[in-house]
Amino acid sequence: MARKHRTTGELAFHYCVVPDSQPVTLPRLIAAAGLRWPVEESFEVGNSLFGLDESQVRLYEALLRHLGLVMAALAICVASAAAARRRTDTRPSRIATPMNSRPKISA
Repeated sequence: MARKHRTTGELAFHYCVVPDSQPVTLPRLIAAAGLRWPVEESFEVGNSLFGLDESQVRLYEALLRHLGLVMAALAICVASAAAARRRTDTRPSRIATPMNSRPKISA
């Protein structure tokens, strides 16, 4: 599958494998292409916030150590953010509008 960017014209190629027993449909290909987005976002967060691409190592073992430490830091931050989200209410409060705030009529 090939995708062309609307403004830059850059081409992106996706290799999709579908089992023989299942049909190749356009919605299935779109869903497969959409699965790449969270992975690319995770790599971008790792690069920008955690310094995943800022290692100046010359040995393979040092590179593995750096990657392991960065991934561990990212996992700890994700786990603590998920735990904090369960304990706090992040939803906005309901805003009073004429449709949802009616005056009470006493009989």
